[in-house]
Amino acid sequence: MNHSADFNDSFERNISNNYEMFFQAFYESFQAKSPEIKAVFQNTEKSRRHEMLEDSILMLMECSLNHAPSEHICRLAEFHRERGIPEAMYDVWLESLVETLYRLDAEFTAAEEEAWRAVLLPGISYMRQHAY
Repeated sequence: MNHSADFNDSFERNISNNYEMFFQAFYESFQAKSPEIKAVFQNTEKSRRHEMLEDSILMLMECSLNHAPSEHICRLAEFHRERGIPEAMYDVWLESLVETLYRLDAEFTAAEEEAWRAVLLPGISYMRQHAY
């Protein structure tokens, strides 16, 4: 299975073509999961939240492609650690992302879900390991 191709196709459909709708739906889902998550983003401008999510996805993708954490992922992990982001929030983040993809994309398949998880999990694992 070509995870990169499935991921890229889905990314293109959902993020490049439906940028505003995708990010709005993701943050609604993610923040609804707990008051703690909502509090993390309460003082962050909507456009900045969208930018942060897109950057995070791209950094996680880069980590997977390079089979090693980049300087960007290391800095992101440090940023999250400094802000006390709990390790469990990474699972909620990924589940919210997948839920959003299924909700907004009628073409989203189980194979694409597997691709998103395969592409993002190496970087998420690094982030979790460096949460504390």
